Amino acid sequence: ESNSPTTAAIKVEHPFTHPLLPPIDACVRAENGIYHVYILNERKQWILANYKYINYDEFIKDFTLISKMIVDGPLQSFCHRRLQYLKTKHELHTLLNEVKEWSEAKSASHRDFYNVRKVDTHIHAVAAMHQKTSLNFMKKKAEIPSDMILFCIYIYTLNSNRAIVSLKK
Repeated sequence: ESNSPTTAAIKVEHPFTHPLLPPIDACVRAENGIYHVYILNERKQWILANYKYINYDEFIKDFTLISKMIVDGPLQSFCHRRLQYLKTKHELHTLLNEVKEWSEAKSASHRDFYNVRKVDTHIHAVAAMHQKTSLNFMKKKAEIPSDMILFCIYIYTLNSNRAIVSLKK
């Protein structure tokens, strides 16, 4: 037996059997095109997370390897044949099981993906109010003090755990 990729056994894994990782309080922020991860400390302050990452040389080495694999003719042929095989296998599965799957979908009427009612969200905002009505609305809102709080958004920001929105902001 050779160790070529065409004769190697394919390991079948079921992705939904693995347990999910627990959620963490984290925030991702781009700074100069580089993404940084921030986590909450004990005092509820955002601090830069100490995650390991690869250095530039290792990235370039991996990128070069992947680029060489992309232009490799025999590998492209193998991948194309493999994808055609998987596509044909899926089509065969669909042909053999479509009646069974359709009857299962019909039996659960409250969970039917195919009979979802369409909701019309198309609105004509131009017809919502006339120019004079819009002007009166803006004048009325201009009389309200600018520091009046309109609503609070409870999201994690880098400085605090909520953002307050007022007319002034």
